[in-house]
Amino acid sequence: MQLASDAPLPEYRIRGVPEIARLALAAFRALVAMADSLLNCCWQVRDARIHDRAVPPHLDIGIIQERHHAIDWVIGYDGMPLDEVATDT
Repeated sequence: MQLASDAPLPEYRIRGVPEIARLALAAFRALVAMADSLLNCCWQVRDARIHDRAVPPHLDIGIIQERHHAIDWVIGYDGMPLDEVATDT
């Protein structure tokens, strides 16, 4: 499975405003990196539960899931409306 941050990103060229395009792409890459980080946090919690270990104290699954849901919506995950965005892991 290819992580979103590993996927090639299109290089956009906006005539007359290359700085805006560069900043937009940088912002999108930052959001994808956040989504990947949250996915990793979800797996840390899941792995701890599967192996009957304590969940790391700095990880609150409720907060992680809410942030994962919001970031997936912002980056347009599956093109779904906010109420239907999944937090697939």
